[in-house]
Amino acid sequence: MNGMGNELGIVFVAELLRKLRSRIFWIATIGGALGIAFIIQAPLFFSGVERSSSDALIIAGPQPLRARATALIEARKSYRIVASVDKLPTKVTTRYLDAHGHAGVAIAISAPGNRLQLDVYPRDLSAFAGAEFRDFGPLAVALETGLDPTRIARTLKVKHALHAIDTKFVDSTAAAIAHGVAFGLVFMLYLAIILASQSVMAAVAEEKTSRIAEILVATIEPANLLAGKTFAAAAIALVQITLWIVTAAAFLPSVAATLAATTHQTGAHAGDASAIIGKIDPFEIAAFFAFFIL
Repeated sequence: MNGMGNELGIVFVAELLRKLRSRIFWIATIGGALGIAFIIQAPLFFSGVERSSSDALIIAGPQPLRARATALIEARKSYRIVASVDKLPTKVTTRYLDAHGHAGVAIAISAPGNRLQLDVYPRDLSAFAGAEFRDFGPLAVALETGLDPTRIARTLKVKHALHAIDTKFVDSTAAAIAHGVAFGLVFMLYLAIILASQSVMAAVAEEKTSRIAEILVATIEPANLLAGKTFAAAAIALVQITLWIVTAAAFLPSVAATLAATTHQTGAHAGDASAIIGKIDPFEIAAFFAFFIL
């Protein structure tokens, strides 16, 4: 029995050291950490790119009508008006949009017969496919009824509050972050299992191809040889998972706070990611690692 333990320990240590010294292990570990950091940062990056383009607006039209539309747009903050002009050129080009604050869209407003008319010239047609232009809804109603568009906008804005039916999440933002954390853990678990299984397969196939397996089997029990390689692969994968989780935990709170600021959310949401991470049950983390090992 002691000999079996010694054989298993020797194979485990030898395989572990060999994997730790391999270039593939470090490339996979560091590459995985960088990939996780990129995935977490990607929504912030793409939201910044989107906001710098598609929500930048050139508005054109008669000054009184343009002023009323501008007040509604600035109140809702869904668009940023980068230029306000009396009239758009006959042919709106990307060069014209670039010259006016790198706008993503130019909108000419008019009111023939007291019916609001919008002529939209977007930089990217797909970004405005099916757009309802809710910001201009109160103005359209105001032209028809003669009422104050600002008052109409206030009337159309429905007060609402979301109430959690359990005590785990305080609001929808916390729930969305929690879902993201859960999806990330499942993704890391899947990736680690794939890499670990491939590592075992490669180790066995390598020695079988080089005919070292026959020499090893002559001195070491096959069960101990395979078990040692499997345990070493599991240990390496546990190191990778731990590093990936630490990377995700380090980036998530700062990204959540930045996203909350860029989307004009209240400061209470800035700490949601930290709160979610802090509320994770240690038993769930233990179960996560136990499930991977099994």
